[in-house]
Amino acid sequence: MQRRRVLVGMGSGCAGLLAGCLGAGEGKYARRIAINGSPTAAATETTGATEFTETTDAPTSQGLVLLDHEFYRDGSGGVRGRTANRGDVDLDFIAAHARFFDRSGTDIGRASDSQSDFAVGETWAFDAQALDTDPANVARYQLVLIDQRSSEVDPFASTS
Repeated sequence: MQRRRVLVGMGSGCAGLLAGCLGAGEGKYARRIAINGSPTAAATETTGATEFTETTDAPTSQGLVLLDHEFYRDGSGGVRGRTANRGDVDLDFIAAHARFFDRSGTDIGRASDSQSDFAVGETWAFDAQALDTDPANVARYQLVLIDQRSSEVDPFASTS
């Protein structure tokens, strides 16, 4: 009888552990790009900057490519950029999440933009507007692109 209780208890415990590992996907996406950025000198000195940050080695994740991005201060401020689906699978959903920090490194706000039906070969221009953040206080930002929607998962998990 004791052996049966132990086995049942172990089975329940293992099932619970597996459920935790296979749950909401906390920070684990099929396609995910995370980058750190800061306003350019042009964006800091003027309000209508259009200078994009581009790299020769564009960040990629299984066909999802971040082409360019910029922080802007005009209007409500935010992060805008372009991403391309150069993979071999159409995506049902794509989202750009931005997190803003002041000079001391304090998280002062978040913003996001999303689109449904991101087909192979398409380019998407995103604009994550900082509606609740004063753009004058932003010293740096993080940008995360993901291909899944979930209100239960923090897109910034595992970023620093």
